[in-house]
Amino acid sequence: MDESFMDCHSYERALELAARPLALSEELRQPDRRELDDAVFELLGVKSTTERKSLVDRLHAETASHFRAIRVTEIQKLEDRAHGGGSRFSAAEQAADAWDALDLQDLAPLADWVRNHATGPTREIAIPSDRPVDLAVNSMFDHETVYFGKRRQEHVVCPSRGTAELLARMADLGVSGPQVLPVEEGQAKELLGKLEQRHEQESVRLKELVESRTSDPETQAEVFKVLERWFVLGRSRTEVAA
Repeated sequence: MDESFMDCHSYERALELAARPLALSEELRQPDRRELDDAVFELLGVKSTTERKSLVDRLHAETASHFRAIRVTEIQKLEDRAHGGGSRFSAAEQAADAWDALDLQDLAPLADWVRNHATGPTREIAIPSDRPVDLAVNSMFDHETVYFGKRRQEHVVCPSRGTAELLARMADLGVSGPQVLPVEEGQAKELLGKLEQRHEQESVRLKELVESRTSDPETQAEVFKVLERWFVLGRSRTEVAA
């Protein structure tokens, strides 16, 4: 693996990124985001629908251009550091540089996100820290039980199968400790579906960011793993300083 975050093609990749056709982020492609910005311009006194559309287009193009410029600058900055210092960058250092260029709107740690989006009756349930996580499948007797550790000595009996599936997925992603979870089957499964959609969407964006900065597969995997952990658990001061 390279001794630095940037490989030998990093400068060329920066030029390539700068030369690409401008692409809007996932957020800017959402209809509700356009509607919101259109409403803002209307409140500012722009009465013409056509003129507001033009203004929204220009605003989104400038926003996309701004974030692309940040990424190009970060790539070039890291290239200079790699050539000037000659020191090896850790995955956390590489991820920290990438994290600063993120344009994700929802960076709430997963535990907070689940608590804020839980509906109906809830219960605080502690997730053990032992891994791996084993959720019983096609079982008649421990349908709501999640086991932890290689010897399955720790386990949590949940109030419903949906709660068990949600708890197991959170544990798989690295969450532990007391968590506020919905207890009813339908509401827990619905929240699990939203969790999966959120995680998949943001993982795609994290991978795109990492791939725009290095072409080395091993480096990409290491940096993505750190970014994903920060996205799930939050970027702690300890990790940043490490």
